Amino acid sequence: MRRVAQIPLKGRNRLDVNTTSTRIVIGICTRGRDALLRRLIDSILLQQVPRDHDVSLLIVDNNDHPQVQSALHDLGGPFPIEVVHEGRVGLVHARNRVLDEAASRGADWFIGVDDDEWVAEDWLAQFITGMKALGRPILLGPCQFVHDESLSPYVPPMQFSVRKHGRRPSVYAAGNFALRRDMFDPAHGPGLRFDPAFNESGGEDSEFLLRAELQYGLVPASWPDAVVFEDWVGVRATLRHRMRREWRVRCTWYRIAWLHCRMGLRRSYLRMIRQALGQLIRNLVYGAIGLVVGVAMLLVRRPIARKRIGRALLRLARAYGIIAFFLGVPVRTYTRR
Repeated sequence: MRRVAQIPLKGRNRLDVNTTSTRIVIGICTRGRDALLRRLIDSILLQQVPRDHDVSLLIVDNNDHPQVQSALHDLGGPFPIEVVHEGRVGLVHARNRVLDEAASRGADWFIGVDDDEWVAEDWLAQFITGMKALGRPILLGPCQFVHDESLSPYVPPMQFSVRKHGRRPSVYAAGNFALRRDMFDPAHGPGLRFDPAFNESGGEDSEFLLRAELQYGLVPASWPDAVVFEDWVGVRATLRHRMRREWRVRCTWYRIAWLHCRMGLRRSYLRMIRQALGQLIRNLVYGAIGLVVGVAMLLVRRPIARKRIGRALLRLARAYGIIAFFLGVPVRTYTRR
């Protein structure tokens, strides 16, 4: 049964709503991360809302039983907050539910952000500027990874390259993105949804955005000014975590390519297999060479040697991901806890 709870406002910075305004739903899918969720919401509630925009915050509580209400006490802000419980565990179930809810609310735009991030002070205003400036149906903003002293000496700091305004993004991910109504609302367009095949493995966001481009010609556009931040500390700062991430991402990427070949969105299986084998050989060769060179450098240039060893091991992890794809090894990142 559908369950919706609305958090009452305390009136702080609330602006009058114009009935002809652009309606924006900000969606968050969350599971078992109440402290991080509260940090994200606090950063969103600091956003300035233009008077010609009607903005609401929608949280999908993706737990077996509702639990996020306790993280939302004592909240007030410029727009209402609603919580919807989705008892089917998995990112695809949660992401599709939040799109269904946004469509049912008549949203002109949906903005999605991950629960382990927090947003810059002008994040919402920048997305609104991008919506008006580009006229494109999909905007992707950058995520800046925050590292500290817990970062393993073998792990190179990770940052994705950021493309200029309107360019095709370097990474297709749904951690910080905006969709126009004709993307997600069946009454106004294809009503795209995330593929259940990636419910436990992750990669559902890359597949979704690639399918939008390949099937409908809806190419995502970079909007580098709408920035979010994400901690890569603690467990995430370890070499083991990065290696596990690398093999899972590579394996899932080729699962996506195989699916799109089967759907007729890519030209041929053979071309995809050739590409995979080429990457496998390159990662194995350069990974092995880098590992040998790094070990040899340990006695004379230890800091540089450690980073070289780390990069080599990440290459070998990518190679394993390609092998795992060919062997049909299941990838399970999101499972019941």
